[in-house]
Amino acid sequence: MKQILIFFCICMTLSAAFAAEQSQQNNTNVNITISDTNSGVVKKYVDIGDAYFYYEMAGEGTPVILIHAHSVDCRMWDQQFFELAKHYKVIRYDLRGYGKTDKPVPGEKFIHAEDLHKLMWFLGIPKAHLVGLSLGAFVAVDFMTLYPEQTLSIAVAGGGIRDSAIPEDANASLRAKIIAEERQKKLASIEAVKKEGIDVYKKRWFDSIMQATGPHKDEMKDKLWQMINEWFAWQALNVEPVWQLDPQVSVQIREKKPNVPVLVIIGQDDWPGSLKSSEYLARIAPKSQKVYLKDAGHFSNMETPIEFNKALMDFLSSVGSGTAAK
Repeated sequence: MKQILIFFCICMTLSAAFAAEQSQQNNTNVNITISDTNSGVVKKYVDIGDAYFYYEMAGEGTPVILIHAHSVDCRMWDQQFFELAKHYKVIRYDLRGYGKTDKPVPGEKFIHAEDLHKLMWFLGIPKAHLVGLSLGAFVAVDFMTLYPEQTLSIAVAGGGIRDSAIPEDANASLRAKIIAEERQKKLASIEAVKKEGIDVYKKRWFDSIMQATGPHKDEMKDKLWQMINEWFAWQALNVEPVWQLDPQVSVQIREKKPNVPVLVIIGQDDWPGSLKSSEYLARIAPKSQKVYLKDAGHFSNMETPIEFNKALMDFLSSVGSGTAAK
């Protein structure tokens, strides 16, 4: 009997390894669970209908979902994930096209906020606190706008309202014209990236981020570079679908006035555009508050994790498990 069990375990291990290899070759993830019993972290792929999403979950209590930035993955939340898991059920996941989650299918439309909505449904999470940085901040704000009744609160950093080439009052004709023009610009950008080489592009992107960091950049640059270096850079080599909301999220927030607590964390060494984006959200969100981190830039959660965690935990404690907005 013992030999049979050993043989079975070996077969399962080989099978999982083969499936993982096939997944990487075919860009199709497999639905397997890897539970780290030592840390209490569940690592899993889930099929949300049109893509496999990778996520990790730990802790118990009210759900808190962490949404990562562009060009990185859910590992950017290492210094928040385990701290939050002491008090909450915390989930971090890789967005479509990043990390271990499936890449987008060229030509097929998707919206990151809708992906998150499906993920929550499949995980049995009716309501949650959302925490996002940069791209993750835009996703959190979109989700709050679309599903305020499922949003207990949002905490965002590195941006709030995404800048758009399309004016807020653009009619359908002007919107279509601008989208077409932006597509041509993107195609030219793709050719430029291909010409210089993806490795050169990644290094240039990393260097630009380093220009928007505070005095603690040396403490996080190796981990940041690891994630960017391992990034597939699908977004740099493909025309992404227009995933911004229509009407624009800023218009919808002013009209709907979502009754959702909003924390805007602002690293004072961030890019001017990100600072403007953050301040704009704080100005138009009905229940917003701001916290400034003086020694942080764009990736404030990695640069000053102690200060970031304190601001976040104080905010979550103040809003409690709460009742989602109506």
